[in-house]
Amino acid sequence: MLHVVLDTTAYKEDPQRKRAGFQALGQLCQQGAIVLHIPSIVRREFISHLGHDLENVLEETVRSVRRLQRIDEPADSKARADHVAGELSQLAGTYARDVENRFDQWVGNIGALLHDVPADCLNEVLEQYFAGQGPFKKVKNREDFPDAFIWHTVRQIAADHKSYVVCADNNLRAAIAKLPDVDVFENLDALIESQIVQDLFPDNFIRRHSTEILGLFEDDQRFLERELLALLTAELTSSHISYRDDDSADITDVSRISTLEFDFLSARQYGSDVFRVPFEASVEITLDYFLLKTTYYEMPDWESQWIDIGDSDWNESYMHVTEQETLELTGVLAISLDARAIIAGRKDGALTWSDLQYNYQLSLDRLDRLRIQDNPY
Repeated sequence: MLHVVLDTTAYKEDPQRKRAGFQALGQLCQQGAIVLHIPSIVRREFISHLGHDLENVLEETVRSVRRLQRIDEPADSKARADHVAGELSQLAGTYARDVENRFDQWVGNIGALLHDVPADCLNEVLEQYFAGQGPFKKVKNREDFPDAFIWHTVRQIAADHKSYVVCADNNLRAAIAKLPDVDVFENLDALIESQIVQDLFPDNFIRRHSTEILGLFEDDQRFLERELLALLTAELTSSHISYRDDDSADITDVSRISTLEFDFLSARQYGSDVFRVPFEASVEITLDYFLLKTTYYEMPDWESQWIDIGDSDWNESYMHVTEQETLELTGVLAISLDARAIIAGRKDGALTWSDLQYNYQLSLDRLDRLRIQDNPY
């Protein structure tokens, strides 16, 4: 999860937040991959700036309409112009309120966090103001007070989280860059295009980290063996195969895997979040079937001794028996990943098993060759 802060300019450059940068940011916030932090001073600057611009457009429109009244036109035209001007005047203040309401609604939709100016920063801001330090470009530069409050808010956020800040102002950007645990970008597009953000998109994340992901699974073969045994037990138990004289011998138990080899070099990504890994295995199974009495009596002792007779006289021709055998098989294991959950819960640094362990699902994608191993006895 990334913690992101935008300065006022980023909002001013796309006030309706319709461009690709804000669309991508909003998507990642709603997915829980990014938390957007908004300093209260940034909110106030943006709302007042855009609201003021829209109210100015309205005032200029009203003045233009009223100028029509001074033109030598029929009385009814002047009356209509006067009516329109009056209607437009009723809108005064609504644009500013609409800007605020829309912005706050967007903040709620993406789960952004608003931050008040730190209460204990005023003395330090004044010292920086008189000294021309930090976000102040020069001594006693009053225009930099908003930047100073943004700087202190970013410092407070970065004290708790590694932070990624978008800042267009050169002086403020340089001051923020000196804060510990902060990376700074000149504009929103630069942040979105960075590898650390591109990794937050599920499709990109799985593709970029495929080697690491498969390596984590490959490194724990004992875990994979346990998981595969459970899958094979569920898949094979109660299934039927042809064996000896019985065309439908029942597999009643899968006790263990005796040999297993995954081919991770041949693993492939399917879709956005699934890997398919081929494997070969030998499993110990219990077979339940009907054996011809003549076949049994013709067996050498070294073979018949492994057959457990349940009913020696099932009917005139057959006996009911069980037998332990080794089943050789090939198949494909599917590893399905919840990329969004991995991204949301991931910490900085190399991908670890703890990032994956609750965010995957294994399944048997395919079972191919099933063959009873040649009798080793």
